[in-house]
Amino acid sequence: MSSTVTIVANSTGPATAASFTNLTTVQYGLLLPFSIIGTWWRSEFVIAADAVLYGIAHAQAAGYLLGANVTLALADEYSATDSSLRRTVFGVLDLLQQNVSAVIGSGFSDASKASAAITSVVHVPQCSFSSSTADLSFKGQFPLFFRTADTSQMLGRSMTRVLLYYKWQRVAVLTDSSAGTSFVQSAALELTTSASRANVAITMQLDFADESMFATILAMLTETQSRIVALFNVSPVAANLLQFLYGAGWLAPDKAIMGASTYFFMASGPTGIDTILATYLAEHPDRVPLPQYANPSALGGFYRAFGCGYAMTTGLHRLVTDNNSTLDALAARDATLYSAMKLRYFNATSSPFSEYDFTIDTNGDLSAPNMTLQSLVRNATSRAYEFVDHVVLGPDGCALKLINPVVFPNGYVPQDAPTPVLLNPTIHSASGVIVAVLTGLTLLFTLFTVVVFTLRRRDPAVRATSRLSTNLLHLAVLCGVSCVCLYYGVPRAAWQCAARRWLLRLSSGLVFAATLPKAFRVYRLLHSPVGGQPGEWTMVKATATILAVELAAFGAESASPVLPEFVQLDLTTAHVGCYASDQWAVLKVGIVIVVNIGLIVAGLYLTYHTRAIASRYNDSSAVFFSRAF
Repeated sequence: MSSTVTIVANSTGPATAASFTNLTTVQYGLLLPFSIIGTWWRSEFVIAADAVLYGIAHAQAAGYLLGANVTLALADEYSATDSSLRRTVFGVLDLLQQNVSAVIGSGFSDASKASAAITSVVHVPQCSFSSSTADLSFKGQFPLFFRTADTSQMLGRSMTRVLLYYKWQRVAVLTDSSAGTSFVQSAALELTTSASRANVAITMQLDFADESMFATILAMLTETQSRIVALFNVSPVAANLLQFLYGAGWLAPDKAIMGASTYFFMASGPTGIDTILATYLAEHPDRVPLPQYANPSALGGFYRAFGCGYAMTTGLHRLVTDNNSTLDALAARDATLYSAMKLRYFNATSSPFSEYDFTIDTNGDLSAPNMTLQSLVRNATSRAYEFVDHVVLGPDGCALKLINPVVFPNGYVPQDAPTPVLLNPTIHSASGVIVAVLTGLTLLFTLFTVVVFTLRRRDPAVRATSRLSTNLLHLAVLCGVSCVCLYYGVPRAAWQCAARRWLLRLSSGLVFAATLPKAFRVYRLLHSPVGGQPGEWTMVKATATILAVELAAFGAESASPVLPEFVQLDLTTAHVGCYASDQWAVLKVGIVIVVNIGLIVAGLYLTYHTRAIASRYNDSSAVFFSRAF
């Protein structure tokens, strides 16, 4: 759709312009999805045309572009049958063919990237009041694009400051890409980056485009014990998610969801929203396209579109005056004049509404003096949800301070769940030191045995020792030490969990297999004429102790519950948890300690009595200890 709309006279702007007898027609292009499905969005974009005209009128009343009759050429970039950006491209080309002096739009970040790539080539300035992706801040590609919308960088950093303000150390990140990915991806990246720098853990991160992912989201929120959620969305699918979580019983008073988008959450918006829209409605009561959305909080895009109209008019005025040009050259889009176009011309620092003073920085991004949080409160009478504004101080780089603190349902701030900490042994923990010492002793004994058996391989006692039993024990020690090395600290990948679990089982099985032939040979020695009879129960007790310890370790390891999918505890450092609960993590540390102590005690006990039994061989102590071990 392409049409021309002439500005309507009112008491603020056009009355001043009407004092000129010969007006020069200057035309702006307005590129928006006017026919988009959904009454809320359609209302937002349709009334944006009035907001742009209202901003132009106020700029002219302030003395900018006097003598110009500013009109709008409208182009609809929405297609119900084509999800590509072709309508956006055709729309901006159609506007440029109508010789528009500037373009205001597009409606979404992906569309703005496509249209701004074209307007930048012909040096036509473009302003968007609803595109937030960080990609548009790159002036090398979009040198004349600016916006009055909250940027994804600002939203991400603002969310991080809210997390720190409430002392939330764990947050789940959800992104709704059903209507585009540029904004949600860049905003989520900014949040995860700034949150990680502030030592805030990201418990999970998931993107969804429709309701088929709702059950998975609920399962992951429950599994990761997430209570604080950061939600970046660009469509009503996110509202359906909130209803789903509420119906499933997850969204309770002890949970908090921070929503961020160009419509649902204004993290950096100025505080003059109500004033601007209320003044407009008082002057033009018949211009509200959908009266049911006349609530200022429901039409948050009005003041942003107002800002685009105001800043665009002031910028074009500076272009003309700084280059000693004329309105006719501006209207004709004179090549010489437009070659001098600079982004700094559109750096509006004041407006007729003192509450809405804003600055466009060198990246073309909105720099607001404060932020506004909106909390969603359920009305006790109508049971409907209402937005409540909370003015917040804290421009970029400053601490956040609430002027009107948010009132939570239970009267207190929800607390994030305790951070899951794997109780695996480390060199700085008591259990880690014990495991390290016992593992070191085991390695020392093993090396001692290998050395003695190698140097005294012709000794009758060594030759009488079972090679199979000895090799099985050496292999068991190797598996056990490898298991401890994997068990030390926090695992970084899921394969480590599976590897150490099977290594521990293999080690226990090998010791068990080596103990039986060893016990049999000792039993034969006890009943031989050389060995004498120091007591059959002594060897039975020692053997039974070893077997019991190994059977207990093998049984406990096999019975411990392991999650089908390993839990991702922290996406920023890739920590994973191997067991279903911290209690089992503690038990595993206990198992390792008990097994080592049990084997050492039983081995020393068995070594002592083996020495007494076979003393007539007159072997060295080293051989006896090695053989017994």
